[in-house]
Amino acid sequence: MLPPELSSVIAVHHVYRWSNSGAPAPSSSITAANVAAALGGTITVSGTTVQAFASTFRIHSITVWPTVQSVTSPEVIWVSPSTAIEKDEAKIRSIPAGVTVDRPLMSRPPKNTLCRDWINAGVVGNQTLFTLLNIPEGSIVDMSVSFTIANNVAAVAAVTTTTGLGSIVHLPLDGHTGGKFIAQGLPVAV
Repeated sequence: MLPPELSSVIAVHHVYRWSNSGAPAPSSSITAANVAAALGGTITVSGTTVQAFASTFRIHSITVWPTVQSVTSPEVIWVSPSTAIEKDEAKIRSIPAGVTVDRPLMSRPPKNTLCRDWINAGVVGNQTLFTLLNIPEGSIVDMSVSFTIANNVAAVAAVTTTTGLGSIVHLPLDGHTGGKFIAQGLPVAV
């Protein structure tokens, strides 16, 4: 009898946390490359390049914990691979005057969106996966995500200005140029 097959691809599930450390922006577009670099990587060229660990990932949910003074409702807009197959619809969430947002927003990727299944970060690259809207400074964003450590599929390289060749870092969720959503409890870089 032969030994059974074993997967040589390491899969990880984790809930990551970011805090909006910058002034509230109307929107922040998050790409596949942003997510891969935010999940962690190694500085391979000091001051210019971080090689992400993740080659593929799947987002299970995003929870936004707005600050107490939030008067606008945070939103997560999931991107569809093709607008040709989307139903025309819109949902609004209005808040009466004087009322502040006091509960988190929890969002899961709906069907017909890119994040519904596994994403190959190297192929999807700089395409927007979702957009964060109305996330005030100080708000917390949690993402439940599964990812694979690069094996057969190449991981993406991201831009950084951080030095420290060989250091393990996590880039902001909104990427090097955004730099507002900073990982909490992890070594960070911009």
